Amino acid sequence: MTVELVTFLMLFSVLVLVLMGYPIGYVLAGIAVIFGLFFFGTSVLDLFMLRVFGVFSAGILIALPLFVFMRVSLEPSCFAIM
Repeated sequence: MTVELVTFLMLFSVLVLVLMGYPIGYVLAGIAVIFGLFFFGTSVLDLFMLRVFGVFSAGILIALPLFVFMRVSLEPSCFAIM
């Protein structure tokens, strides 16, 4: 298959699945895994897991739940309103 055809198939499948109501994150990840498995074999799963581990091990992501916890704990004391 040519690059143009693969690009068209990926774009068309993303548009169809998003218009059907599936969440964008799941659609993009699912299309990437399906096309990767089809064209590159099972070695894509190793790369996908390494990428997911790299994103989850980022230290900056711990700040989000801590900010939410700080808001919830400060709300009764009226510091969050100021």
